Amino acid sequence: MEDIGNVLLPDYICYDKYLCNSIQPTFSYENSSCRYRQEIINIDLDYDKFLLSVEKYFRHCAIPFMMNHNEQHSSIYYCKNSSKYISKHRLMDHIIDCHLGDDEEQFELSCLSKDKYRFKCYDQDKICWSSSVDHNVCIINNQKQNFNQISFQNICDGILHLISQEINGEIHNDETECQYWPCNNIYTRCDNIKTCLNGEDEYGCSENDCSLNEYLCISPITYKRMCLPLNEMGDNIIDCLGGTDELQHCYLLQEEENKFQCWNNTQCISLEKLCHYFFDCRLESNCQINDEICYKNRNNYYQIEDLICQLNDIQNRIKSFSLKTARIYPQLETNVSHKNLNNNHHREIHIKNIRSDFGYDGWIWYCHRGLPIITWLDNETFIQQCLCPPTYYGDLCEYQNERVSLTLRLLSINLNNVYTFLVLLMDDDGQINSYEQFIFTTQWDCSKKFNLYLLYSTRPKNLSKIYFIHIDAFDKYTMIYHASWYLSIPFLFLPVNRIAANLFIPFQSIQNLPTCNLTCNQNGQCMKYINIEKFFCRCYLNWTGLYCDIPVDINDCSNDYCENNGQCIVLQNNINAYRYVCIYSELFSNFDCENKNKKLEIILNNIDIPSYILFYIMIQHGESWETIVFIKKLMYNQNMIQLYIDRIISLAFIKFSNDYYLAVTRTEENSYEDIHTQITPNQRCLHINELFPITLSRIQRIKYYHQVCYNRSIDIWCFYDEIYMCLCTIDNHTNCLNFNHNLTLTCRHNDFCENNGLCFQDDITCPTNTICICTDCYFGNRCQFYAKAFGLTLDDVLRYEIQRNLTFSQQSTTIKASASITILIFFLSFINGIFSILTFRQKQSQQVGCGLYLFSSSITTILTMILFLIKFWFVVLFQIDFVVNRISLQLSCKLIEYLLKSSIYTDNWLSGCVAIERAYSVFIGVSFNKMKSKYIAKRIICILIILIMLSIIHEPIYRDLYDDKEEQRILCVAFYSQLIQNYNSTIILIHFLTPCIINLFSALFIIIMTARQRNTSQSRLTFQQHFIKQLNEHKQILISPTALVILSLPRLIISLITTCIKSSRNPWLYLIGYFISFVPSMLMFIIFVLPSDLYYKQFKVSIKICRLCLQR
Repeated sequence: MEDIGNVLLPDYICYDKYLCNSIQPTFSYENSSCRYRQEIINIDLDYDKFLLSVEKYFRHCAIPFMMNHNEQHSSIYYCKNSSKYISKHRLMDHIIDCHLGDDEEQFELSCLSKDKYRFKCYDQDKICWSSSVDHNVCIINNQKQNFNQISFQNICDGILHLISQEINGEIHNDETECQYWPCNNIYTRCDNIKTCLNGEDEYGCSENDCSLNEYLCISPITYKRMCLPLNEMGDNIIDCLGGTDELQHCYLLQEEENKFQCWNNTQCISLEKLCHYFFDCRLESNCQINDEICYKNRNNYYQIEDLICQLNDIQNRIKSFSLKTARIYPQLETNVSHKNLNNNHHREIHIKNIRSDFGYDGWIWYCHRGLPIITWLDNETFIQQCLCPPTYYGDLCEYQNERVSLTLRLLSINLNNVYTFLVLLMDDDGQINSYEQFIFTTQWDCSKKFNLYLLYSTRPKNLSKIYFIHIDAFDKYTMIYHASWYLSIPFLFLPVNRIAANLFIPFQSIQNLPTCNLTCNQNGQCMKYINIEKFFCRCYLNWTGLYCDIPVDINDCSNDYCENNGQCIVLQNNINAYRYVCIYSELFSNFDCENKNKKLEIILNNIDIPSYILFYIMIQHGESWETIVFIKKLMYNQNMIQLYIDRIISLAFIKFSNDYYLAVTRTEENSYEDIHTQITPNQRCLHINELFPITLSRIQRIKYYHQVCYNRSIDIWCFYDEIYMCLCTIDNHTNCLNFNHNLTLTCRHNDFCENNGLCFQDDITCPTNTICICTDCYFGNRCQFYAKAFGLTLDDVLRYEIQRNLTFSQQSTTIKASASITILIFFLSFINGIFSILTFRQKQSQQVGCGLYLFSSSITTILTMILFLIKFWFVVLFQIDFVVNRISLQLSCKLIEYLLKSSIYTDNWLSGCVAIERAYSVFIGVSFNKMKSKYIAKRIICILIILIMLSIIHEPIYRDLYDDKEEQRILCVAFYSQLIQNYNSTIILIHFLTPCIINLFSALFIIIMTARQRNTSQSRLTFQQHFIKQLNEHKQILISPTALVILSLPRLIISLITTCIKSSRNPWLYLIGYFISFVPSMLMFIIFVLPSDLYYKQFKVSIKICRLCLQR
């Protein structure tokens, strides 16, 4: 073959002299300038390499333009000794464009082009390399320019990995100031490179006849095994065959894997290649070593081969981050059973054999762009046909279809949803030219690109029409419509239109717009595209098309396909076949939901509970590491977090409140079981600035990292800096790995969280979890609910104080104390109500309307306390999952809260009616009509109850249950619009303030009017004296309204000062304000009966009657 290659090489090469005027020709041939091949390339090459050399030689001739050098252009560079010119973007791009190569020598000009994509190897570098140049250009002798480019394992390992840098007048690199770095560590141990001066890192690394302080190798002179003293290893003098005692030479010249240096040569080859050539006895062709190894000393050959090849099989050499010496945390549990849940279903596919005894090779290219097939007409006759792809047609697939090539990438914040997409190619007449249907599973397809071909219905397409793409999205499980998009098709004259689009699927389905004016038939309704101001007919389930006249086929999974309650869906492809896949919970993995995931359970001890936690799970794949990030939102007072993952966890950190904590360290031997760990303040990873002064540069500071774990003045598990996360090992060394501290977790589309909530995702492209961190006053998984302090309810106050799945005895002190206070208020109020009823049921107490008001108030007091007791225990027992009846929850949320508020407001207004009648009686005087007063009171009581219940009728209408999946509890929340919210605030103010104001001003009015009347009849005393006298005489009248006002003010003040409930911060503040609102009902007997002689007398009468009844 080499002879054939030489025959193919030309004797001379010709070129266009006008394009290559800088190359002097040897002779001319047919108007072309020519040179002999040896003048251009004077060495023998094979044909492929020859062509590459010619292309490189004539490359600068490929620029066909010339320009007058007198013209100056800032973006143009003129080649030396040539009329050629090039763009300055071609400077320093490792491609010679000018014949003299001067375009690759313009160091200063390369930095003057102000190209933001050019880069320097280091800050002081004078060369700005083109962005097309590989960044490895900065690597000189396998040395890095930037300290961040080398791994922790390469520091102080005896090999220079970093180009020296001058810092404060001193030279620093990765091998300077290593006196505090242990030379014998897991990365330098037994790597055949002497790092310690006494060679202790290579002691006992191989079983041989040499002593511990000797190194076994092959003599380059005798080609026999010899023992080299360790003090001669790594002294920059090659004493062993292949330079195996000076491996740092090969690393600097080549790659780390090339460990064999040829004798009297700088070339290094890999040991794998070396062993192969030893076997073939062809080593001399690569390294030009004396052939005595292969021919003259064959007795030594096998010994040499075995020893050299041992270098390639060193098992103790650790190149990447390793947990071999890590401190295991948490401590391993004993008697852990391992179960393999991998019960795969094997589904066999049987394909019937067909005849194949005919010549096939002769017509393999029969079809131009399709697949050839044989169709048998009978046992002896067949015809040849072609299966064409969608892009071609014809008997031989020789014609290209006019089509639209559509590429879609879909983004969704709904993490576990499955959507059906229907893509239609339509025209302005409503005709559907073609359509495609596919399934988008957010769990599997988040980074997938969907490539579709849409064909026109006619060949050629009608250029007088306007074509567009209509896309519908449906929920796969329910086939409920979700959203639609409109994509225009530009440049219709092109045979193929390529369109790419990113479609963001909204969190909620698009609703019908009342402004839409299209008329759709009974199978659809008028809707708007979400990406353009256009309307269309949205089709109902099982229908599609512009006018909803095309049915959609729906296929279901078999009932027993998925295990462990996995949700089965059908993935339809283009060949009328169906593929099934299972969507599973976080407990299981695999497409069939068969394999149970590993569980990581973390308990937070003596740590303030954060709002969310970041999990950094480190997975080891051989010598590489993968970091998986999860984000979890924590419930109030939740100190245990569970995470399920289908990988083997080797290392795990958690982060919250800008602090890292070590959660798990596991070796390969003990990483197969579920993990239960605790996080305490001791597991916090310290920042390096807490350990070292910040005056040191990073290259100096890192040399002291081992001292952190060696001194052990404090028990440190981990610490970190800008690049690394470091662990303290069992041998008191420091072990660091590269760690990304600058992950972007902010959601790409922030329309998921409402009311300015912060949106976070654990992965921008394929998130497994999305959370909202709500601002003050808002709650819910999307921050969609407002925790108003004005008009607060017991559900609002105790919403997150009650801990789920704990018995009442295990609840917090707040809950237990609240229960005690509730029971106390109930009994006191119940006794107060009974005494009040006994008092005001007497005829003497009901001579005027006040008695009827107070009698009704006594009844509402008992009703209020009964509802209050029921409401409290409903809230507590439901939230701790003592009762899970949803109908009972609805009853508590809608009806009991409504009746409780109605009774409280009624009680307030009845006390106000008492005050109004008293003031009116004083104003009228002797003309006051008692019978009329009773008549009016009866009607006012009925009207008052009806008006109050109607005024808050929005409560049961807009209040409903909400399933908080994050908190895993059912909440009673009010779904108010802004208009209803304003109305609710107004009506609450009216029901609270108006009765208080009426009570206060009525009492003052009675005293002032009485004082004026007395001042008129008894003039010997001044008005002020009469006022003080009446104040003393009628103090019982002033006591009741004053007490009502004072008891109503705390809740009102708390509601007005704090705009929203922050019960997690000040639970007792809101509980006190809530409980105080029931105190007036509890003190009715004290306020109205005891200060009044008439009412107190009637109370005594009632007591006597009761005693007589009991004695009978």
